[in-house]
Amino acid sequence: LFLVLQRAQVGRSSDPEVLFNEMRFSSSHHKSDAATSEEGKAGEHKVLQEELKAWQYVMVPICGLLVMFSVPSMSYGLYKSSLMTHLALSQAESQDIVSCGMVGGMVLCFVPGLIYERFGYAMTLCVGGTMAVLGALSWYVNLKDGGSPDSPGYMSLALGQMLMCLGSRTQYFAGMCAVLTAFPRRYTGSLSATMAILLSFGYILMPLLWKAVFLPSESDTHAFDAETNSLRNLKPVAGFYVSLAAIYGCVTVVGLSISSWLPKTLGSKSSSLREKLQKLWNAEALTLFLFVNLSLAFVYTYMTSGVAGTSMHVCATPKDGAFVIFRMG
Repeated sequence: LFLVLQRAQVGRSSDPEVLFNEMRFSSSHHKSDAATSEEGKAGEHKVLQEELKAWQYVMVPICGLLVMFSVPSMSYGLYKSSLMTHLALSQAESQDIVSCGMVGGMVLCFVPGLIYERFGYAMTLCVGGTMAVLGALSWYVNLKDGGSPDSPGYMSLALGQMLMCLGSRTQYFAGMCAVLTAFPRRYTGSLSATMAILLSFGYILMPLLWKAVFLPSESDTHAFDAETNSLRNLKPVAGFYVSLAAIYGCVTVVGLSISSWLPKTLGSKSSSLREKLQKLWNAEALTLFLFVNLSLAFVYTYMTSGVAGTSMHVCATPKDGAFVIFRMG
């Protein structure tokens, strides 16, 4: 797809047959030169490895922490059934909470881009960390007393979810931009793949954290209702969100420690609206746009929410639901 868009942009034919012939010719040409260029490639690889500094390697796991917990809405399925039962939420109200999380984490993703372009990495990370912590703490404040029917209302939870998802996505944006800026452009592919792998760890760690620390045992009759297979109160959910607030606060502080390593001119340049719109039509931008909108991450939150809804019909326990979501991750 990238090749087709790039060829079309520079005025070459975008006919699939023509492109196939060009790529086949290019492939045969490279094969004929492979034997003679093997030694040169080995020397070039050695030079490329020598160009990397130690601080660049340190940046990878730090930026990985910023992207790892950037999809908190995926954890909603872990406690959805208990939330609906204890707060007497309808299916539509429960789904609105998920939708607001997707609005903050997806629809409003242009906000961190504007902040980053104008103010740079440190400000973007601070704003994102503040929003993520406040959004998570709002859930803790609303649920710390255990909750009751219609208290708190679903709208306050939805707004808190939207704020937290927007903040965590802003942290993700800052981490990705930082790691891609710190390394030479030729490492873009491998770094993007590394960040994607680290992001997937978040899908695995969140269910494990909930299951190991906050989900009460089924034998604990004071905290777990065996008849409805749900929690008797929402204090464990409040504890889970205060832990998320602590995680977002810690990764923000750790992320700020690398701000001095980034280029000082980062984010200082500004472009006109026309230039910004032109950038959206190049091959890289179009490919990235389609990749984001067609990726599994876009629907993963709804998939985990569907697991919670299904578990209510088959009388599965929260532990069973958490196990399924963990396996999905």
